[in-house]
Amino acid sequence: MNIHIIGIAGKTSAALAKMLIDEGHIVTGSDQGCYPPMTDFLDEIGVSYQTPYDEANMPDDTDELVVAGNALIVNPNNPEYLKAKEMGLPIKSYPEVLGDFLIKDNSIVVVGNYGKGTVSGAFVKALTDLDKNPSYMVGGLLEDFTQNVVASNSDWSVVEGDEYPVPPIGDSKPRSKFFYYKPKYVVLTSAEWDHFDKFPSEREYIENYVELVKDLPQDGLLVANYDGENVMEVVKHASCRVVTYSLINPHADYVADEIGFQPTLLGRFNLSNLTGAYAMLAELGFDNQRLLHSLNHYRGLKQRMTVLHEDENVVVVRDLAHSPIKAKSAVAAAKETWPNYRIVAVLDIYSSSLKNRNVLPRLSGSLSDADLVLIPKVTLSKSLDENVRITGKEIVDAVKETQPNVKYLPKHDDLVAAIKSYPKPKVVLLMSSGSMQSIEEEILKEI
Repeated sequence: MNIHIIGIAGKTSAALAKMLIDEGHIVTGSDQGCYPPMTDFLDEIGVSYQTPYDEANMPDDTDELVVAGNALIVNPNNPEYLKAKEMGLPIKSYPEVLGDFLIKDNSIVVVGNYGKGTVSGAFVKALTDLDKNPSYMVGGLLEDFTQNVVASNSDWSVVEGDEYPVPPIGDSKPRSKFFYYKPKYVVLTSAEWDHFDKFPSEREYIENYVELVKDLPQDGLLVANYDGENVMEVVKHASCRVVTYSLINPHADYVADEIGFQPTLLGRFNLSNLTGAYAMLAELGFDNQRLLHSLNHYRGLKQRMTVLHEDENVVVVRDLAHSPIKAKSAVAAAKETWPNYRIVAVLDIYSSSLKNRNVLPRLSGSLSDADLVLIPKVTLSKSLDENVRITGKEIVDAVKETQPNVKYLPKHDDLVAAIKSYPKPKVVLLMSSGSMQSIEEEILKEI
């Protein structure tokens, strides 16, 4: 089959192209812009791609169009999309294609507003070590594997189930990606309100998870984080068996400190993530000792508490943290790991959720354990209504309610200078779902 992908330059869409090629399909693609390292990867796997979007990019012998990333959010009248409609081609979203090619009878889907990628990767590592050769899709880059999207011939699949809705194609309605993955087994890490632009109220956000667990088959299994916000409200709607896990709560079925973990991953929050994966696979009958050995050697995802440099004076850590709870967990992990170091937390307000006014109450208290908090320049998000946009000053004021040592430094040089001048020993914790490469490079070259 000849498949054309618009929005091909993203990490997951490029990985999807690789998977389709491995399955024997011919793949072409396009994007508004395409830059290294994605261009290098696409060249390596033999994909013909064009920029920018233009109806001429799509070959006449195309059999199916795949819409990936935010191509239709940016421009609902994408010329290649309109051409495909004129030609009467099947048009599918990214998660629909995963559902077609990757999902197996034993479908494990990890959902929740944090920890999805890490737990999904833990399943991939464990099931691989347990000789199950799973198909999988993980949004981040795995330290233990070279690919993050793989279709295999086993009857197991693992998917990171994003709750962010898929842009509507044709007359379809927006639906969270996780609905496309036909889960039999689900891990729910948390249902703390997130993605305010798509779920205007907390109730709407919770009900989305309720709908998911209602659809689980009776012979399925829901493994739920006892400590996760709103989780117990969601799980009471499940018709399948429910098992709980927790860091320390004795009322949970699986308690992290009772399992015997000696993990490679940093932070108590990652111990919780490992417990979720352990609970599911233990309940499904896998050998506990082999499972524990595998999870203890799991190295996680890139840019999740990744140590870029460490010596007796300075530690530099990169983390994806793009919500208050993730930032709080990252700071806590840094303090646990380096208790005698000062923590300089740099939180980049990059994701749309962090730029939404609803996040302000949650920012208060999220960075109180740091010694210094620095907020880089906050850029305007045109996708947000003016009434929910926030400024750098408002973010600082919210953080300042529990953390007086916070500064808004919109100028790059001032930010780097503040990081460098802070007394040692220190941990520089760089948190962003975007790129912080220039800051990383300047800090590292001075060490």
